[in-house]
Parts: sequence; C-alpha cells; structure tokens
Amino acid sequence: MFFWFKDINNFKFLVDPTEYILGVADLTGELMRRCINSLGSGETVVCLETCKVLQQFYTGYVSLNVQRCRELSRKIYTMRQSLLKTENVCYNVKVRGGEAAKWGAVFENKISDDLDEGFY
Repeated sequence: MFFWFKDINNFKFLVDPTEYILGVADLTGELMRRCINSLGSGETVVCLETCKVLQQFYTGYVSLNVQRCRELSRKIYTMRQSLLKTENVCYNVKVRGGEAAKWGAVFENKISDDLDEGFY
C-alpha cells in the first residue's frame, strides 16, 4: 500500500515518548553485539568507540526517574549488563594489546560446515 502526501514536510508520525525511550534502550543490546562482533573481526577501534557510546547511553538513562516505570528499570538493568560485558571486552583488548582480535582473525579461515562429510 502506498501513501501519497501532498506536503511531505508536514508528515508526522506520532510515537508515545515512553515507547520511544524503551525502544532506544533496546538499541544498547545491539550495540553490545556490534562491539563483540567487531572485536572478532579485528576492528578494535570500533569496539572501543561502541563502548564509549554505551557508556553515554547508560549515563543518560541512569539520570531518568524510573520509579514509576517498571519496564524502564528492567531495561536499565539489562543495559548495565550489556555495558559491563562491553567494558570487560574493551579492558581485555587494552590489557592484551589486541591479541584477542588477532585470534579472531584465525577463525575466518575455518572450513565451512557445509563441506563437512560428517566424519570426525
């Protein structure tokens, strides 16, 4: 179905502010996955930048008054868990000097499971 608008500058999409805040909080889980995956492909800079973004998100969300919104307090708890995982990974990258990222590049040459004949 196509919608035709006479004036595209006046197009409005109404979203409940609470739903928007909850949706943005869900984004932090995807950012955590991006950090872990970028480390696996050897992109340590992307991993560290993503960790900084997660820290900024968490700082902003902690400042909100969540006493009346049970869902948001759960999202913030989950966000904290994602942030801790990301910070732990970034700490290991800093301490080991990125050698974990080098190990991740070794697994790129793994033979595809489709080529396996089923014998071990």
